[in-house]
Amino acid sequence: MTDMTSNHVEPISLSLLDVAEESFGVLVAKAMEEFDVSFGPGNLWRYVATYAEAGARRDVVLSGPGSDDGWTLTINRYRGEGTQFICDDAEWNFGMRIGEGQRLSYERAVRRAVQWLSTGLFDERDLEKAA
Repeated sequence: MTDMTSNHVEPISLSLLDVAEESFGVLVAKAMEEFDVSFGPGNLWRYVATYAEAGARRDVVLSGPGSDDGWTLTINRYRGEGTQFICDDAEWNFGMRIGEGQRLSYERAVRRAVQWLSTGLFDERDLEKAA
């Protein structure tokens, strides 16, 4: 949901419960409403969440399955203002790869991405139900 008085996205705040228990179609629709999303070639998409109050942004790139590897996510955390976001190297150095060698399904990868964007948390136990 966009605040018309600024260029920032105001989060709807999907909870961990929403991410774990919401039907997949509804979750994707809510995520597309809440976050900026762009699609690229080769089964790749990027969701971005901007938090005006914290001057921060969370970014997830979902990469399509390569051979038998399943889906992978590269998650990044940025801070700054406007378009001059700087990657916070103290926490993420060139992004953190999630799911390599785990053969993640598309649904599980999307649920993990939405969890990170919504909460800033990435705990495997929170999404056990979505397996």
